[in-house]
Amino acid sequence: MVSSTRRDHLPAGHVVLEQAELKDGRVSQTIRRADGTEYERIVDSEEAYGAEDDGESHPTKDELAAIGQSVMNWIDDLTLQDGPLKDWTPAESPDEVIPDLYNMLEESLACHRQACGEARKLSEALEAGRAATAQPAGLHWIDRPVTVTGGDYTYAGQLLLSFPKEEGGAIRYIVRDQNRRLFIHNAHQCGMEEER
Repeated sequence: MVSSTRRDHLPAGHVVLEQAELKDGRVSQTIRRADGTEYERIVDSEEAYGAEDDGESHPTKDELAAIGQSVMNWIDDLTLQDGPLKDWTPAESPDEVIPDLYNMLEESLACHRQACGEARKLSEALEAGRAATAQPAGLHWIDRPVTVTGGDYTYAGQLLLSFPKEEGGAIRYIVRDQNRRLFIHNAHQCGMEEER
């Protein structure tokens, strides 16, 4: 069905089904009435291919100009406020409004994608850091008072933790004295049985 023919040139309820150009430049149209019957009519090409009149009123040039001026006024107001459009100057070349806005959107999306990528990398780095700082195998937190005796040291301190000298090796203990110095001792010096 051809819908580009001006409806005001047809009676109400009549619809153009098809049309074909004639040798003399006019157009033959097949029209269907509201009751389903059809007929043919010959019209000039302007009427056949003219813009469709949908029966609605359209803005005049003055109205369109007013709409455009309203848009530019809004833009002028926004460029004076703090925000993404501050100091934007499309009024100097209004035909750049749409490309400028499109470019701003693209830049915003690019920044968003970059920020998301950096956040993902940071999250992965934090997870890797947690794994790297996990308690080493064989290390045990103790954190209790102890009196160190034997050897060159005798003092009261805080037994912090134990650890193996090497995998499957002898256990050693880290003790902090009252001056917050750290010492490494064996089980005997800490008054403990050697762990196996």
